[in-house]
Amino acid sequence: MFRKVNVPVLGIVENMSYFQCPHCGTRSDIFGHGGARHEAERLGVRFSREIPLHMSISHHSDSGTPVVESEPTDACGNLPRDRRRKVRDQLQGVIAAA
Repeated sequence: MFRKVNVPVLGIVENMSYFQCPHCGTRSDIFGHGGARHEAERLGVRFSREIPLHMSISHHSDSGTPVVESEPTDACGNLPRDRRRKVRDQLQGVIAAA
């Protein structure tokens, strides 16, 4: 769909990728696993990351606070600095080409 309307795809994120029990640490792939990575490979775009199903994301989203602001060092909210720079650079390239 994005390519049909000329919207650049910078990458694919697998949201609600898995649930990790806060008590025992067991990972459960509730909705299956790997679909977003497979689709990124099929489309020839970057697979950016997996974001787990996490209670803090739900809580903070419901209150209107992005998890990257409320818990910036948490695995859910922490996008490594180098990856943020790459996304910024990609966006600047898209804007310059427009």
